[in-house]
Amino acid sequence: MSESFGQFASELHNENLCVKIDFPVELVKQRKFWPNSNLSAKFVSEYISIFFPVENARSEQLHRRTEITDAARYITNELLENAFKFSCTAAQQPVQMALYHYSDRLIITVTNTAHINNIDSFRSLIHDLTTLDLTELYVEHLEKNLDHENALSSGLGFITILINYNTKLGWKIEQNSPESDCFLVTTMAQLLYD
Repeated sequence: MSESFGQFASELHNENLCVKIDFPVELVKQRKFWPNSNLSAKFVSEYISIFFPVENARSEQLHRRTEITDAARYITNELLENAFKFSCTAAQQPVQMALYHYSDRLIITVTNTAHINNIDSFRSLIHDLTTLDLTELYVEHLEKNLDHENALSSGLGFITILINYNTKLGWKIEQNSPESDCFLVTTMAQLLYD
């Protein structure tokens, strides 16, 4: 069974694939590894800068490249942090990240496993993100975040991505197998260049 939500583009072209990284389960299990998602995000932002050459340091090109690479870094960090936090390590599958560069967008996909106990609340969050007013949702989640028990599963990162960056988010949820308690979750961010 496979379900797609939001702006999930199912047709990705291999010729547009520019980076694919697997994070081994052994590392994902270690909570101390999670903060290192920022290092991977920094790599992504520096890597994609090659697609935006700059002729001089005071140009509009530099401003545009900085805007795009900063957005890519923030988005990648958020997606990886979520994947590391909510991975079902019993499934023994790595967290996977892939980047696809097109002339008008960068597509970032992050795939992880999630335990069946988290899937319904995740679907509910996706429903809210795709149907409710994002500004109101942002305020509501900020207030919920004051209660530290809700901080880990707040969804605030997704809301921030949608409000602050020219981005479309989509998700695909697939059951690994009927006997498994883990689902495969792919989160896709399409960072538009215009």
